[in-house]
Amino acid sequence: MQQELTRSSSATRGGKYLVFALDPNQYAVPIKVVREIIAMHEITPLPRMPHFVRGVINLRGRIIPVADLRVCLGMSSNEATRTSCIIVADIECDDEGTTTQIGCMVDSVCEVREIDEAEIQTPPHGTDGGHVNGLVRTDEAVFAILELEVLLGEIGAQARMLG
Repeated sequence: MQQELTRSSSATRGGKYLVFALDPNQYAVPIKVVREIIAMHEITPLPRMPHFVRGVINLRGRIIPVADLRVCLGMSSNEATRTSCIIVADIECDDEGTTTQIGCMVDSVCEVREIDEAEIQTPPHGTDGGHVNGLVRTDEAVFAILELEVLLGEIGAQARMLG
């Protein structure tokens, strides 16, 4: 019940969001969880990782797991293109508020967008596994605001052991 209250309150907050594409759709995450956006790196695969984890990268001496957000959301994986990049996010990985860095492979980054609280609509009941915090309709499309902690929670504890 507590998690639902947290999700509801964060879904109603406006603020700055990073909008990115997983063709043909767009998604957003709160800018406050984004550490940096980097070009694609060579990703080293690791055995026995969840199916959506491509592997790890060495980012300035720090080992960071990289999740393929396409696979996390039930899409097929694509090969990296010249617009593909990695969003390095600070993900809360336990109940004590400990964070770890996880890379999120996306097709492209679109923009940083200010989203007013009134623009965020609650997703229809039962449409997600807790990882969609809200929906935003623009003139061009509808995009989902993702809750990365829920979406990537499976690898948060494993990532702490890597770094």
